Amino acid sequence: MLGAARHEVEVRREQRKQVTHPVVGTIDAICQVLPVPDRDDLRLVLYTTEPGSPSHPALRDLRRLTLSS
Repeated sequence: MLGAARHEVEVRREQRKQVTHPVVGTIDAICQVLPVPDRDDLRLVLYTTEPGSPSHPALRDLRRLTLSS
């Protein structure tokens, strides 16, 4: 593709994290920390869950709670 910029995403760290929320319960999440290009002081942190796990709908419910606040 001509003129398209090439973006490379590098995962700095990937770890598992368990969070207990008073409304949705325990969430076992995969946490990925991504660097922001040209900004050493910023990181993008992503939390995901395994599809089909009990944590998957709990994370979805937590997102809904956050959006409705």
